[in-house]
Amino acid sequence: FEMASLSDVEMDETEGAWGALGAVGGGGIGAWNYFGNAVGSGSFSWSGLAYSTATGAAIGAVTGPIGISRYYFASRLSGLSGFGYGYGSRSGWW
Repeated sequence: FEMASLSDVEMDETEGAWGALGAVGGGGIGAWNYFGNAVGSGSFSWSGLAYSTATGAAIGAVTGPIGISRYYFASRLSGLSGFGYGYGSRSGWW
């Protein structure tokens, strides 16, 4: 297996090529986080879901795709953290 460096032209051609795929994954993680929060807090709003999904998509578009195994872990962790925050809010912890 041989590695080759990309030229400046090749780097320019591939820059941002994964933005849309990263946005889809990030949007999914953002939505999953919101659902966790909604279950934990007992409240749901469409605007909250849209905001979390859009924020996740924007971050994903900038950072690119993370791979299926990392996406699986990140989405589970995101949902769990959203649940914890929502439950803490509902319980008056913060």
